[in-house]
Amino acid sequence: MFQLILRDEYGQNNIIDSSEKVDGLIVKARAYVQEENMDNALTQSLKEDEWNVYFVDFVNSGDKVSDDILYSGPKGVSYHRVISSDGASWKEYDLEDVGPELEPRMYIGSVEKTKGKKEPIYASENERKSGSSPTRVTINSLKNPLLRNKGVVYIKQS
Repeated sequence: MFQLILRDEYGQNNIIDSSEKVDGLIVKARAYVQEENMDNALTQSLKEDEWNVYFVDFVNSGDKVSDDILYSGPKGVSYHRVISSDGASWKEYDLEDVGPELEPRMYIGSVEKTKGKKEPIYASENERKSGSSPTRVTINSLKNPLLRNKGVVYIKQS
């Protein structure tokens, strides 16, 4: 059994849904994040700065999202857990055990960039280098301070 959980900005956990299968919960997680962050009257640039909740994707070097490893929530103050599938079953691990070939990215919604095709938007921040204008950099660490007062949607094996 798996649970889709929202951990809000105050650290309270709320079960959104439960299921025997992960696939449907991933779809619901993305829909929840989309509704919270993107389905509003803000301009696109403001939506990318003023988001409230995220879902963690693990992305390989080819920018493909992995379907067999999922963020499974915080463990204590500074540790995080993941669940991973070998095709037959799911097992829980520490986030630190995830290899460097997969990068965590904070999914905050999607937007239609080409007709009929939605592309994911990942949380980013401005990075300033001396003498140049700021550039947007994707947040790829769950320890980033910008995530502190945000909600996170994750899937936990119960």
